[in-house]
Amino acid sequence: MGEAFTGLADDVSALYWNPAGMSRLYMPEASFTYLDLFGDTQQHYAAYAHPFPARGSALGASVSYLRVLPFQGYDNSATKAGSVSASDTVLTVGGAQRWDRLGAGVSIKYIRSELAGVVAQTPTLDAGLMWLSRATPREGRFDLGLAGSNLFGKLKYDRVASPLPRSLRLGASW
Repeated sequence: MGEAFTGLADDVSALYWNPAGMSRLYMPEASFTYLDLFGDTQQHYAAYAHPFPARGSALGASVSYLRVLPFQGYDNSATKAGSVSASDTVLTVGGAQRWDRLGAGVSIKYIRSELAGVVAQTPTLDAGLMWLSRATPREGRFDLGLAGSNLFGKLKYDRVASPLPRSLRLGASW
């Protein structure tokens, strides 16, 4: 689906794809994922969103943890340098509001990354908009979404600071 879910986001995963999509929730939702990936890599994810349908709003939170189990490290001369581990943690809190056919949402994220004992951390922000048609899904609803991720922030390991990868997504669904 590529970026299409940016325009369709209507469940708890909207916190990631397009925070404005949380405004479409009518019941509380939770999501839990545990992945045992390749190369001794594990990912854990939990999210919860609570709507307030009478107000057209919702609040949500998530935590994501990616871990690479310790592996053999080497120095510049290819000599064994002991064990190396890595992990990333992202804590997210967001909210969304809907006004008739327009939805808007924002989420604040705290990112913490650790590599070989060196820690880098930063706050950042995601924001999104959605235009919602009045048609029902059975009638062929057409929705549009626009979302920006990691709008600011830099991770600094030792002395080198690198900006977070920013993205701007446009999606449509019918």
